[in-house]
Amino acid sequence: MKSIIDGFDGTYNDLIDTVNGILDGSFKGWLAHTEDGDHVHVTPFNDLLEHEVDDDGSCVCGPTIEPAPRNNGSYGWSIIHHTLDGRESAES
Repeated sequence: MKSIIDGFDGTYNDLIDTVNGILDGSFKGWLAHTEDGDHVHVTPFNDLLEHEVDDDGSCVCGPTIEPAPRNNGSYGWSIIHHTLDGRESAES
């Protein structure tokens, strides 16, 4: 599984803060991951519940599923999960 955690701006101190937040449960970033390259799930990190990452989009959060064009002209899917803790309204 490939994973990217977004939430720090590249400085050493921000990286340390992010790692500490992951360890103590206070980090509230987003995780993008794929297992087969056809579907990319974007899920909230440290949400109230774990999100289902089945490729049918059956998660309790009612994720938004959108076609995602690839460099070769074919399409995969972006499955964007919604938070259950309401952080999206604070991020807007």
